[in-house]
Amino acid sequence: MSTLEGASPDPGSDRLWQTILEQAAGPGTHFSSQEEAVRTIKAHLDKQEVSLRNFVRQYPSDPRFYSASIRLSGVLAAKARLLKQPAPRDEAQKILFRIEENEAIALPIKADAGFARISQAMDEAAGRFDDATRDALLSAVRGFDKAYPADHRTAGLLTEVATLYDSQPTQKQSLLDEAATRTADEILRRRIDDDRKRLARLGQSLDLELTPWQGGKPVELSALRGRVVVLFFWASWSLPALRELGELRQVAASFLGQPVDFLTISLDTDRKSLDQTCRAAVLRWLVQCDGQGWKGETVRSLGINSLPTVWVLDRSGNLLTLNARGQQAAEVIQKALESK
Repeated sequence: MSTLEGASPDPGSDRLWQTILEQAAGPGTHFSSQEEAVRTIKAHLDKQEVSLRNFVRQYPSDPRFYSASIRLSGVLAAKARLLKQPAPRDEAQKILFRIEENEAIALPIKADAGFARISQAMDEAAGRFDDATRDALLSAVRGFDKAYPADHRTAGLLTEVATLYDSQPTQKQSLLDEAATRTADEILRRRIDDDRKRLARLGQSLDLELTPWQGGKPVELSALRGRVVVLFFWASWSLPALRELGELRQVAASFLGQPVDFLTISLDTDRKSLDQTCRAAVLRWLVQCDGQGWKGETVRSLGINSLPTVWVLDRSGNLLTLNARGQQAAEVIQKALESK
């Protein structure tokens, strides 16, 4: 983040800022249920909010004032998503708009606020969006690029908005290609490569062998031809994944007795936490977990780089979607069942 110039932080602001940095690391835990995750994350966000509000109130001349303000906006936006409440989101947006519209504020700080505003909007739209929302976000990214043409983060925004175009592979490919030409960041380039790898699998047959993590006979996807298969990538430490697990269980209940199989791949590295979550959810689906997290052979070979990810395979084993969430998953499954 950019900062104010000229002012020197006092010891009190230094101590509080250190607390803010430590809190930004997150609650650092795994969750046995969605309810536990919500309670834990809300408590942590509450602590962050208190620290950040104290900082911006007590140290308005500190070089880190705007950084704290933007961080506060992020915490409020996260609370709005977690609790499904509009008030924190509205305050978060007002904080950022005030910074962007203030002509006295340096351009790098305004760019930080603009980046945060678009990032928050994308987080809110993740997995739940309509065409108008998606296109508005792409327009916002173009606006950011025009306002801050030298900002290197545009490539990341393009990559992120490309995730909303899973149903339009050509547009998604174009956005990823553009992002790739605009970044030298190795981490982002690896993410783009993963996205391209997944995109290339769309419409293709997927052959995998999944082994239950607690033991048992492996399941080969090729043996499930003639049935619709749902592959769910998740982890017990991901609240969005836990929420999606709850929704998918409802989807699965609506297809009982029909030729549909739900299989999961967990990115957990803590087997105890995974076991607790599976027990709490009374999860009877196959769960594969190699304990390697993001470095696992299966997720790396498939280019999985975000959670939750939901794939639906048709009766021929071909990949129909790159991330069908909630009701969209139910619609894709139904269409696959009706197809000859």
